[in-house]
Amino acid sequence: VDYSVSGQYTCSTKNTINSQEKPSSATLQINVYSHTDVTMTTTPPPRGRPYYLTGDTLTITCLVEGAPRSSFTFTKDNSVIKSYKNDSSDSDVATSDHRVVYKYKRSKLNLNDSAEFACSSTNSFKSGNTNLDSDKVIIKSYELV
Repeated sequence: VDYSVSGQYTCSTKNTINSQEKPSSATLQINVYSHTDVTMTTTPPPRGRPYYLTGDTLTITCLVEGAPRSSFTFTKDNSVIKSYKNDSSDSDVATSDHRVVYKYKRSKLNLNDSAEFACSSTNSFKSGNTNLDSDKVIIKSYELV
């Protein structure tokens, strides 16, 4: 079942033979719920390297999908960088009905930026459970040729 099935449905009847009979209807509300799914991606290091050099730019995208809309926490070495609750408004976070996207961008990387980044989320449907996807970002001060 897809999220697009969510909505209000109404079934109506009308008796065309007996006009004295009042039309009747029934309404049904369908809500599609799902657990949270977390995807974290990084911009690849320049020139196909498996690591970043000082001065490079890094963008990490945390995409969270689920219904109802999820809250998330983005961390660097277990320290919270960004926390978002599903009912708040935040210019750093793009949202739609079932999706939350956060982009962390760091320009001019230095050696202190080497870290393990993680994005975790939960929603009221999957209360107490967290999906975690982490990625180690390695930064070197020079490139061996």
